Amino acid sequence: MMKAEALAYFASFPTFAGEAFGLDALKDLLHRLHDPQDELKCIHVAGTNGKGSTCEFLHQILTAAGIKTGCFTSPALDSVMDQIRIGAHHIDDHSFAELTAHLQTVIETMPVKPSQFETLTALAFEYFKQEHCELVILETGLGGTDDATNVIKRSVLDIMTPIDHDHMGLLGNTLTEIAGHKAGIIKPGDKVLTVDQKPEAMTVIQKTCDQQQAKLRAARSPIRKQADINGQTFVLAGQEYSIGLAGLYQINNAALAVQAAQWLGISDAAIRQGLAQTQWPARFEIIAHDPVTILDGGHNVQGAAVLKESLDRYFPDQKIVFVTGMLADKEYEKMLKIVSPLADRFYTVTPENPRALSAEALADWLNNNHQSAQACANVKTALHLARAQGRPVCVFGSLYAVPAIRRCMQSENPSKID
Repeated sequence: MMKAEALAYFASFPTFAGEAFGLDALKDLLHRLHDPQDELKCIHVAGTNGKGSTCEFLHQILTAAGIKTGCFTSPALDSVMDQIRIGAHHIDDHSFAELTAHLQTVIETMPVKPSQFETLTALAFEYFKQEHCELVILETGLGGTDDATNVIKRSVLDIMTPIDHDHMGLLGNTLTEIAGHKAGIIKPGDKVLTVDQKPEAMTVIQKTCDQQQAKLRAARSPIRKQADINGQTFVLAGQEYSIGLAGLYQINNAALAVQAAQWLGISDAAIRQGLAQTQWPARFEIIAHDPVTILDGGHNVQGAAVLKESLDRYFPDQKIVFVTGMLADKEYEKMLKIVSPLADRFYTVTPENPRALSAEALADWLNNNHQSAQACANVKTALHLARAQGRPVCVFGSLYAVPAIRRCMQSENPSKID
């Protein structure tokens, strides 16, 4: 099997919904692979926002400390191969193709087939085992209790990022219900590090830790010292740290990763080196200049709020041209109302996802709510029109629109994206 065939295989079945609800199919697959996850030491990360960034900060810190660290995050921004990394490298073409061929052979013998995400999770476990990773960072794909990553029996550390309303159709309509799913990753005797959560979520986490006899630690909040479009400096427990990410919310993710690393006994030198070398695409990422063009994967109400905060900070008294595409099952009305006071105009696109809200429907909603919006047939047209206005441009609304945005910018001028 070649890389292209392996990618085609993963594209051939549903992302999350396999032939049966629950983790039984994945557990069956892993058992047939001799349970590679049981041989890994894992750090498990759940929450609503900030999971990917926190994972990457910690991944870079552990790598800087000389620890061979695997990292499994979601969703993919380009290829599913992007989700599986060790240190600075994604899974290589040969390993991906070889492992996919093996999994395909095994899955063909199974009475109930796993989903795409479950199969990818199994592949990641097998790859990290084969590569003898000393630690593995796992980001939950959806929720926690029934997430594919939750087949592990024990964690070295559980990390809870901010919990808010998202995926309500699957996780529940209240923070208590949603937090119950997220806290489902907490196992008996685990160490748990959490940000300062909203009261409903914090109550659930504390109760779960008590039930599981897990050790809970609340992370301290950082104090921002300096911020500009090139990066930020913050103070945590009297120590000053620097990061190269501009999104104002990133100091919270960095501070959480710092405290996780400290609990794991990582040196201050490795922490500083890891923070400094962390890059994370599509999170308030500057992808072009003249005019400044920002790519942000914010796709829920909390994400829109922190995006607005960063835009207010870096572009005071300036109107922003937005390129946006949304999924129909998101709270897109609330998200758009948050950023609308900053908007000069909107150009709407349809993300590459079956759950996408059409560009026309999105533009109609904006125009009916006193905004100037134009539906575009594709991302290339939307970016061309937006950048022609001569104002700062912000692309946001769905991570599923990111691949098309990056392809368009790179084809227009490869030097615009590092």
